[in-house]
Amino acid sequence: MKKLNKNILIISKSQFGYNYNSVSLFNILLENNIYFCYLGYNEGKKNYSLVSDYYELIEVSFSKSKLLNNIKFFITIIKTLNRYEIIYVFYFYGCSILKLIFPKKKFILDIRTGSIFKGSLKKYLANKLLKFESKFFDKLSIISESLLRKLEIKNKNVKIVPVIPHKIKFIKRNFDEIYLLYVGTLKNRNIIDTVLGLYNLITKHPDYSNIIKNYRIVCDNGDELTELKKLINELKLNDKILVFD
Repeated sequence: MKKLNKNILIISKSQFGYNYNSVSLFNILLENNIYFCYLGYNEGKKNYSLVSDYYELIEVSFSKSKLLNNIKFFITIIKTLNRYEIIYVFYFYGCSILKLIFPKKKFILDIRTGSIFKGSLKKYLANKLLKFESKFFDKLSIISESLLRKLEIKNKNVKIVPVIPHKIKFIKRNFDEIYLLYVGTLKNRNIIDTVLGLYNLITKHPDYSNIIKNYRIVCDNGDELTELKKLINELKLNDKILVFD
């Protein structure tokens, strides 16, 4: 198979392989024999690799200083960006600066989510900033029409690109036994509320305790994890809720 030119740079603040949307994009590019470079943070998590020679990985070391992280991140991007024709950016705060520095480059801004801040004012301001930064980009991709409407983005060159799932076989099932699963970050996701919800359900309706066999939470590490484990222990749900961090 002929390897196409190295003309796509993917920029994200996530560590390589730890964002489902970017992994879906990798698979599409590799299926079409398109060589790409991924530039992102190395947060010290287990390395993820693809069985392919069709990609390059540039990682920026991650430290406790947000300012230092951002400086290193932007310097690495600026040093790398000129080597590529198309720049695909998963939205992060301040990404519009890149378009100002490289106005002639072809950028695609990808928006996967609106603000997840808990406070309404913070959420409002963050979404307004996202909308403002999107105006600097000629082309946008966004996860859904509903998010497009919520952000009130008027860019004409917008494509709706939903999450691309792996092929799933649909099998008829009964629900005599239920196994719950959450995979993702704990940050601003209110996963503790799901634990309280499960506890309230099986307390008010004991029969559900036999039907719901377990609730598995596969998540990242952080302050929320300590609080989550403490609550599970206090509610005596250790045999029902299993946490894998």
